[in-house]
Amino acid sequence: MLVEKTFQKYLEKVEKNGINDNIATDRGKFVNLYNEHQNRYIEWLLDRKGDDDVRYIQKLLIPDKKITPEGKTPEFFKFKLPDDYFDFSNVYAKASKGECKLQKIDLFEIKEENKNLILQDEFNNPSFFYRESPFTINSESLNVFYTDFTVDNINLSYYRYPKQISLISPDDPESKFNETKGIEFDDKLVDRIITLCAGGFSLNNNDPIFQAEKAEAAQKI
Repeated sequence: MLVEKTFQKYLEKVEKNGINDNIATDRGKFVNLYNEHQNRYIEWLLDRKGDDDVRYIQKLLIPDKKITPEGKTPEFFKFKLPDDYFDFSNVYAKASKGECKLQKIDLFEIKEENKNLILQDEFNNPSFFYRESPFTINSESLNVFYTDFTVDNINLSYYRYPKQISLISPDDPESKFNETKGIEFDDKLVDRIITLCAGGFSLNNNDPIFQAEKAEAAQKI
């Protein structure tokens, strides 16, 4: 769907609900509004991966991206997350010890606050023999713990950020939309995001229109 068409559908939506938002929402404000609610809705869907609706965003899944370490500490190898990383899906590692090269290592996530306890547990600490090791993940990197082996690379499956809409001239709030960075989802999903945008303009989350819009967007189509 073209961004301009999405904007016009948004204006029609707020007019239908009796919200005098045509003046308040110029194209520049709509860019911010749409990108914010698109990201939030994708995050909401990913939190419910068991729901059938997650199929709408499978195009965002990047499978088995090979990443080499950017460094290491005495405890872990550090792997920088991709610039377009949005959410985690799955990961495994390839590790080497002596003449045994590039063996697959199963990884399991641990929380930072439990790190010391797990690393001291003989059944959960990093083991090349058992081909398993814990990892932590933060906003910038994925860290794989090790002992007497080298973590050569990880294969990360993740969800990338959806395309963010923009203006041709960002400093002009009434500039035309940059259609080369257009909407990548089908109409069903876009309509839900528009619904959230229409309710999201309200600063009062207790507003009944806002609550109705939010509930409508969460319903299956």
